[in-house]
Amino acid sequence: MTGKSADDITAAGGKSLGETKIHNDVIATIAGIALADIKGIAALSTGFVDGITGMLGRKHSEKGIQVESIDNSLVLDISITIEYGVKIPDIALEIQQKIKERVEKLTGNKVKSVNVCIQGIKLPENLQKEE
Repeated sequence: MTGKSADDITAAGGKSLGETKIHNDVIATIAGIALADIKGIAALSTGFVDGITGMLGRKHSEKGIQVESIDNSLVLDISITIEYGVKIPDIALEIQQKIKERVEKLTGNKVKSVNVCIQGIKLPENLQKEE
């Protein structure tokens, strides 16, 4: 199972009650919910690997969000399509800040980085080419 382990849970008296593991899909879901609060995101984007995985019928819970555990901290890769007219540096910074804050608050795990990849721009209807 992929996932990030938290510290052992200890009861009063120092006796260990066990370990808590948070699956990467749970972390991806938390990140996805954080993205819902940000204006200017048109959609999560799937990359090449997600596209192949989807064609093979494999499930991926949060397309466009990849989570990796490196050196006891998390690295999240976010692929999105933005609305035309959005300032890219501003939205990327907002995504990084909100995801880092939400994931750290809800999981207790340190987020090392949130990498944002702008995969596309959704044009308004008046700028779209007629077919």
